[in-house]
Amino acid sequence: MFIDRVRIHAKAGKGGNGCASFRREKFIPKGGPDGGDGGDGGSVILQASVHETQLASLFYKPILRADNGAPGSSRQKHGKSARDLILPVPVGTLIYRIPPPQVSRSLEEEVSESSDKKEDTREACSSVVPVESVKLSVIKREKEGSDCEHNSLQDILDGVRAGGMKILETSAEAGSKSMEPRSKLNQPNPEDLVADLAAPGEEYVLCLKGHGGRGNIHFKSSRNRAPRRFTEGTEGEEGWFLLELRTIAFAGLVGYPNAGKSTLLRALSAAHPKVASYAFTTRYPQVGVVDLGDYTQTTIADIPGLIEGASHNRGLGHAFLRHIMRCPFLLFVLDMAGSEGREPWNDLHILRREIELYDARLAARPWCVIANKMDAPPASENLLEFQKKEPSLKVIPICAELGEGVEEIKNFLKEQLTLMQNTHPITEVSLS
Repeated sequence: MFIDRVRIHAKAGKGGNGCASFRREKFIPKGGPDGGDGGDGGSVILQASVHETQLASLFYKPILRADNGAPGSSRQKHGKSARDLILPVPVGTLIYRIPPPQVSRSLEEEVSESSDKKEDTREACSSVVPVESVKLSVIKREKEGSDCEHNSLQDILDGVRAGGMKILETSAEAGSKSMEPRSKLNQPNPEDLVADLAAPGEEYVLCLKGHGGRGNIHFKSSRNRAPRRFTEGTEGEEGWFLLELRTIAFAGLVGYPNAGKSTLLRALSAAHPKVASYAFTTRYPQVGVVDLGDYTQTTIADIPGLIEGASHNRGLGHAFLRHIMRCPFLLFVLDMAGSEGREPWNDLHILRREIELYDARLAARPWCVIANKMDAPPASENLLEFQKKEPSLKVIPICAELGEGVEEIKNFLKEQLTLMQNTHPITEVSLS
């Protein structure tokens, strides 16, 4: 399971208390104050690491606690300071400070409500008359020849069954309400962004440590030679945070499922994403390093397939498009052969519309078209028709499975990389 968003609670360590003590040694009847200071607590620090690819470690351990500092002691002994809690996160992690989650009901209320439901179910079940007792009572009344009006045995049994089914339906509704899935994390507010760990080794102090208290040795004076005053250690910072991973790459591959994005990434780089003949083979982003020659390298990100209606949560949705928000260039991979029964020019319009619905800034990035699967017979005819409909677009015909056209893509990426480096730094383009 690929995890790129996680909510955590962090708390730094508390500082140790200062000590109030006096020197007590032989032949020194009136020793002065000698209380030591308390040690500092540990801070919670996030560090960008190239060895991390997702936020799974924080998903299974969302509560971060740093150690507290040790208190001071006599003979001016300083308490031991706690170590900082340094946690590695993937490069490209965004850190948002969010308010505490709202708890609608306490645990005691939920327990009492569940117990009340159980009691109501028991009362309802106890009020239902068993079928065997109904049969015996009806037979007895028929033998005695009672003149009172009563329903037939079949009517009574039908009523009993209906009552039992009603109770079962009520209990099923209660069970379905209690098993509702947890709500997903809300979209963070851009104003709550506190840090962007975009460079390897970059650190951010999530919660600052608490400082240790001072001992009574700091409070002696000519008027107060035996102070009993000391200070307590300060509390460390704490808070709720939302971590969101956005993959860092130069170019992003966008296209329908089975358009050949993963196959193209295999041909361009040494990455080995999963390739299969069914839709949505790629479930999480993959990044490959492309060697452009002359000691120049760049990165390409492959994301899951995008379909029409992804903005309305069709397919895998479009939430994974945040992984190409840092990409200054987009590559639209189209199935020019139309092997799925679609027309490539319609695919391009749908992909462009879905990206614009997600973020207009992403749709305004420079882009080009990669015409894949050119080894199929209808691909040449579709390419001519596509160029007639879109004459101003840059189209690179390739066959990713056979490796045809890979060098043309590398040369084109090298030109775009050089152009962007000369105009403005890529880091300014990638941050959004």
